[in-house]
Amino acid sequence: MQEYKLKFARFIYDDSILEIIIHADIEVTSSMVTEVFDLIKSIEPKISLILVNRINLYSYSFKANIMLATSKLADYVAVVKYGRLPWPLKGFLTPKFYRMAFFDERNTAIDWLNTKKID
Repeated sequence: MQEYKLKFARFIYDDSILEIIIHADIEVTSSMVTEVFDLIKSIEPKISLILVNRINLYSYSFKANIMLATSKLADYVAVVKYGRLPWPLKGFLTPKFYRMAFFDERNTAIDWLNTKKID
């Protein structure tokens, strides 16, 4: 397991899954998204499995949403929303090439990502 940190987020890379945890009460901006992309590229040239762990409450600027939706960052993305977080743009800004799923529990999301691993 490897851990990485930015001022606004923590990243855990373990067994081919990159978990992203954004700190509480942050609005993720386009410059922050660029930092995330740069960090991910420094970890591996292509990360195929990402777990977005929304354990904390935070938001995205419109431009950040667009950048994330149009990126080719990963093959599969699991978003853990813990049942309490609405996802108003679900399906609206989801890029066609992403295979994205939403879960209320972290373990269920990890199980789903594990079924997507390429051996």
